[in-house]
Amino acid sequence: MITLKTITIANDGGGTYVVSNEKEFDRLLDSLNTKYLEKVDDHLRVLGYASLMDGRTYTAGASHVTNEVSTNATAHHQDISNVAAAHQPTLPSDARSDNDTDDDEGNKKRRAEKLTNNKTNRKEKQKAANEGETIVISRDSEPEEINNSDANEQQLDEGEKENQLSKASKFINDGNDLYHQCKNAEALTNYQKGLEIRLAVLGNSLVDTADSYYNIGISLNNQKKYDEALTNHQKALEIRLAVLGNSHVDTADSYYNIGISLHNQKKYDEALTNHQKAFEIRLAVLGKSHVDTAGSYNSIGIAFTKRKKYDESLTNHQKALEIRLAVLGKRHVGTANSYFNIGIVYECKVKHKEALNSYRQALDIQLEVLGNHHDKVADTYKRMGIVLTKQNQHGKARVMYQRALDIYLEVHGEGHSHVAGVRKNMAKGLKLQGQH
Repeated sequence: MITLKTITIANDGGGTYVVSNEKEFDRLLDSLNTKYLEKVDDHLRVLGYASLMDGRTYTAGASHVTNEVSTNATAHHQDISNVAAAHQPTLPSDARSDNDTDDDEGNKKRRAEKLTNNKTNRKEKQKAANEGETIVISRDSEPEEINNSDANEQQLDEGEKENQLSKASKFINDGNDLYHQCKNAEALTNYQKGLEIRLAVLGNSLVDTADSYYNIGISLNNQKKYDEALTNHQKALEIRLAVLGNSHVDTADSYYNIGISLHNQKKYDEALTNHQKAFEIRLAVLGKSHVDTAGSYNSIGIAFTKRKKYDESLTNHQKALEIRLAVLGKRHVGTANSYFNIGIVYECKVKHKEALNSYRQALDIQLEVLGNHHDKVADTYKRMGIVLTKQNQHGKARVMYQRALDIYLEVHGEGHSHVAGVRKNMAKGLKLQGQH
């Protein structure tokens, strides 16, 4: 037996629609021309309080439905695993964003759960569509019968929709695989194909469509196409705010990545505003001991560094470090990133001893976790060389520069900007030492 569920029309004389299965709900949605109501399995779900095209508002009426809404409304997450923070933007002063490491630990779990839920829901929906149940929708207890030919047409429509959505998911999953192979252009092509299908089938107002915009934004940002990345992240945010509200982790992820895009455009004030919005949501929803909250502290710290507010920057980086030590432990790349960024702040504050100590702590972790052939290790060697140069320890500085240079040459090759940069630092050190 299928439990009856209702939708109350808030601004239409209190009328009530009663539906007994999912196909009835599909028919109801078509007749109401609604954009923000959605079905999952055999249950009704209202994604926020959404204004319809005719200006009315529809909410779940029965108490058991309302309870279900509050539980399920937070179940939407991105298809792509390990993406929300899976790219390291190019940041001046070598400040390190952690969105390629621990900042995504919570998001990875949510996205894996989302992907599983999507597959389950599609199978259950297809099963319901194939059962051939009679569709009856009643308003104010006055049933309206719909003939079986209409029902069969609806089944075919639903079957084709599911087929198209499955194709979209395949494009997205293929995009994920390509992204993890660092094939960003190919990944972007697949994400865009997935978006085209979702726009055609779902429209521009459901969270799956928002997820596609989000994935495209991540891929574009990784290709340094920051204007386009920002546009797509803003589209994702607009939908998520309308559907999920301002207290959802996906909304926070959108604010966070908008902040990254703005930072890469050197719009540091706007970046800080968005990172603070992401932080407020994460703190409220995830708590102060979550790695995503630490990621927001880190990004806020970087933004304050760019604004030369070093005390505020140091406070945020230390909070990020505290969380990472507690949650991730000492031997983790994210923890190393916090030590590195604290070193940047101390260097800006002309506290060279403290800066060098922080860089050494970062280096110890990096060598153990990443090995001696990673560009992050080279970054730390370079920063240590710069500080040692400022301390007039030119011999030690030259050793650090040479180690950085060897790694950069191995990883990037002779023509890379990192190679040119460290050669310039070495030349400057020799000049200061009077050996040029």
